[in-house]
Amino acid sequence: MKPTTERRWLSLFVGAIGLVITSWAFIWWIRLNERIASLAKEGFFIDLSPDQFQLEVRVGFAFVFAAAISWSRGAAGKWLVAAVTWLGIVDLIYLASNVFFGRIHQPFAHVAAVTFILAGAVIWWRDGSQVLISSLAPLYLLTNYFLWYRDTQHIKEAAGVPVLYPPTFLNNALYGAEWWHVLYLSLSLIMMVWIVRLIVIERRDKAVSLSIE
Repeated sequence: MKPTTERRWLSLFVGAIGLVITSWAFIWWIRLNERIASLAKEGFFIDLSPDQFQLEVRVGFAFVFAAAISWSRGAAGKWLVAAVTWLGIVDLIYLASNVFFGRIHQPFAHVAAVTFILAGAVIWWRDGSQVLISSLAPLYLLTNYFLWYRDTQHIKEAAGVPVLYPPTFLNNALYGAEWWHVLYLSLSLIMMVWIVRLIVIERRDKAVSLSIE
């Protein structure tokens, strides 16, 4: 399979996953809010944190971002502009409400997003590899999972307990995680391995072309 064709298959694969994850995140959030609203009518009030919803949306968008970057150089440029615009809107909303920077891990997730998007813009501006730019997406996802793990340890320290309830390995590594979060992590690793494979092939083909010249 030609590298260009394989890159397109990668784009379709991760793009489909990203759309499914993003759609599921919004459906889950809407249904959860409907349940909470029904409980409120019965006198039960629940303070719902948007952290998990925000995480899942970031995961979905990162997959879609990687797909668009991998498809073509023109799409890569447009999506980088869209990503910078989206970050600006997020800044205005959350800085105005002073909620975003009140979370433990959110400021670091934001800094990571800015760093990776700017790195992608620099690579694109220097006519760098599309595949190399797309590798920033799974790196960003892995960073989010690391921050989630770090957040979980902060919760343990704040609560003064060695184990959180329920006392499962997953819950004490990634507090509040469900099985699909493990699936998202696995898919992120698969995407990373696939991208690394394409980077190796791209560099090999470039070296062969230079040697022939």
